[in-house]
Amino acid sequence: MSGPKTSQYTLTPEQRRQLELQRKVRAELALLAEQKKHAVGIQRTSDDLIHRAQLLAGENPEARDLLQRASRLKAQLEKTMETVTRMEETTPLETLQDLGKDFSDQYRQLEDINGELSAAMDSLETAFRGNLGKKLADGFQLDFGTAGKGGDPKVIKLRKELEALFSQAEKMHLSEELRAGLAQARSKAAGISDPEFLRNFRTMSAAPLMDRCRAYHELYEAQKAEYQRKLWLYRENCRILEQIPREIPFGPGALEDVEMALQRTEADISFREEQAYISRCMDEAMEELGYSLLGDREVVKRSGKKFRNALYLFDEGTAVNVTFAENGQITMELGGMDDCDRIPTDRERRALVREMDEFCGDFHALEQMLKKKGITAKRLSILPSHEQYAQIINVSDYRLQTQVRHFRVKPGTESDAVLKRRKAGE
Repeated sequence: MSGPKTSQYTLTPEQRRQLELQRKVRAELALLAEQKKHAVGIQRTSDDLIHRAQLLAGENPEARDLLQRASRLKAQLEKTMETVTRMEETTPLETLQDLGKDFSDQYRQLEDINGELSAAMDSLETAFRGNLGKKLADGFQLDFGTAGKGGDPKVIKLRKELEALFSQAEKMHLSEELRAGLAQARSKAAGISDPEFLRNFRTMSAAPLMDRCRAYHELYEAQKAEYQRKLWLYRENCRILEQIPREIPFGPGALEDVEMALQRTEADISFREEQAYISRCMDEAMEELGYSLLGDREVVKRSGKKFRNALYLFDEGTAVNVTFAENGQITMELGGMDDCDRIPTDRERRALVREMDEFCGDFHALEQMLKKKGITAKRLSILPSHEQYAQIINVSDYRLQTQVRHFRVKPGTESDAVLKRRKAGE
């Protein structure tokens, strides 16, 4: 029963879990490396700000408090970065995931403190220079209190209240749409001089806009860490798969969208890695049985389907051609080798049938070896040894790793290749 054989090779549940675990560990290590790059940039910014604060803080209690918090967070981040450097593929997945979350929290906290410290230092420098006018010009921000000087006190008061709301919103994480709406509202408020109209504007336009800004910011604060983590993993998967990632901007439902996109790419990568593992184990098992890899080729049909052929030496002038299909099916066929396309002679057909019978025992041994590696086979088509399946393989289509002998029928003893396989099977 050693004519062409087609089987569906799949992994056992345990082997699949093991491969999935290894893939997730590699992904977490890559994410930690990317986080470390980001943290280094935040750390450098912190170094510069701490140096500024040491020169400017003086006895200012707010500035000194920010300086101490920044120094403490920076020292904590440095220790975590040292821990990140020691992580490796043998580290438990849960350890890597917990470390990644703690690491992300730490450098985001330091990033926030950097922003506060930078604003405080800017304020102190401005006070020291006594150049308030330049600050207002550089800030590109209308001071409604000043703009309304000499005007209606009610308008001045309402404008100050609105400016306080707009300034608060500017510090939030907002979408581009909300930021554009904020700028438009500020501009419109600056053009209203009637107190009643301005009061209505605050109630009907500014207040609802602020509610949307707060809701968006609160959603971002609650989901940003998980959203950014999964978005990075999704984009990394797309890079591995050589796909263009789609844009998934943050907003309501974005976390669910990126989760679905991540799951799709993870499934694609898992299938690809399973097939690579099966192919690798097939190579190892064939080598243990005494078959040496002669060469391989990759073929793309007009339909777009891809498959890989691997050619293993069976005897002098004959080889086993193994076809790995995209869907996980593997076909094994024995044939004679030549450097041209041709049909075997009757004498060659009879000789190839004897070679097929010889391969029968090795095929069963191969299945058992793959089973030990966590690979099960579902036989789809096992055809008998017969002259109608005899074929000549054109080796010129393959990337050969060594020179091969062409198939020629001649009397003689068994080759070293056959003896080696028999010895391996004992």
